[in-house]
Amino acid sequence: MKRPALTYIVEILLFLILLGGVFLLVGPVSSRLDHALQTTRDSLLLQLENKTGLLFSYESMSPSLFRSVRVKNLIVKDSTSNSIVARFPDTEIQYSIFELIFGNPEGSIREIHISNAILDIDEERNRAMLERFSRDGESSGDSLLLSSIIETGDITVQLRNISFTWKDSQQMLHVLIPSGTATLGSGGIGFNLLSRMD
Repeated sequence: MKRPALTYIVEILLFLILLGGVFLLVGPVSSRLDHALQTTRDSLLLQLENKTGLLFSYESMSPSLFRSVRVKNLIVKDSTSNSIVARFPDTEIQYSIFELIFGNPEGSIREIHISNAILDIDEERNRAMLERFSRDGESSGDSLLLSSIIETGDITVQLRNISFTWKDSQQMLHVLIPSGTATLGSGGIGFNLLSRMD
């Protein structure tokens, strides 16, 4: 038996109404996620800058809905000498959306992927920064921010094509890390690296 044309029209209209409702709901969910990501980003960067005395800047930050944030051209500067100590062209931070939405930004981080980074430390140029980290390490153990992040569980850091240079008055050490992992957890920091020294 043939269905009347009116039935098809009603079904199509109901489908379009449902589809419109879905699009109306996606907007508030997406804006709430954007707001949570901005708040978390601002809070974590401010805490990091205050605790470390480093300055952070980046070209762009693009969230992948409900999963990760990709940061392009992250630059870390020593605030005392205003010199660049690290460049991270491509960094991805995977997070738990539920931890983020429910107000636990430190506990939301699950995994970090770092590619093609360059770290350059000069003992003379970055003396104040090194002394600050040494003093903080001796007096308070782990930083409060790092402790709160690590207490939530192990965080895996995937490394690919990392260049590290250390200079002092007598020597220069250059290490290339084609691949490796670091695990940050309550048991400390563990490394598994493939590296070459020059």
